[in-house]
Amino acid sequence: MNPVYLREYGVAATIDFALYELDGVDLKVDAAHAAGDTKIMKDEGAEANTANAFVDEGQGYSLALSATEMEAARIVVYVVDQTDPKVWLDKVLLVETYGHASAQHEEFPADAVKVGSSKPTADNLVSMYTGVCTFGAVNDGSATTTDFDTDLTEASDDHYNNEILAFIDGVLKGQYRKITNYTGSSKNVEVLAFTEAPGNGDKFVILGLQ
Repeated sequence: MNPVYLREYGVAATIDFALYELDGVDLKVDAAHAAGDTKIMKDEGAEANTANAFVDEGQGYSLALSATEMEAARIVVYVVDQTDPKVWLDKVLLVETYGHASAQHEEFPADAVKVGSSKPTADNLVSMYTGVCTFGAVNDGSATTTDFDTDLTEASDDHYNNEILAFIDGVLKGQYRKITNYTGSSKNVEVLAFTEAPGNGDKFVILGLQ
């Protein structure tokens, strides 16, 4: 199953992903991008090379999509090695957008989340995106509506920027907000304002990761 990434319509975004050796077991950690290796298809339109090459991040890779490339409801990126023989397995990245009349999810991630004609609960969304989620909890006795420390282990700044944080228990269960900043040293997240501050230990899930 290919991961589904949630990103804001018309806003430049970075997608993190892994590549695998041809055995399908070991990570391919030294892949080099060549022209034509990454192609994008927007809303079942014509395929084109992405504006940017993927970047080797060590164990994995990242691909920066431009604001123009993000102007679609559904975006598919094909990561296909052009060499013969191939040195990594083909990869498909699926992106769904939100926050625009032409996006896949027009109102996402507002409180009244709309996917198609239904309004799924937090549990439904977690089920939809299982395998592309990161689970965590508030680790802050002085949390605010827009800022709190967590028990996440990621040490890189900005790693979760523009992802969706959804509470799955506590006073904010069922509410979703966009992460505007992540500080790796303190495991602190800054978000668009929730209706109230979360409690220390309240659990959440970050949607849209690989």
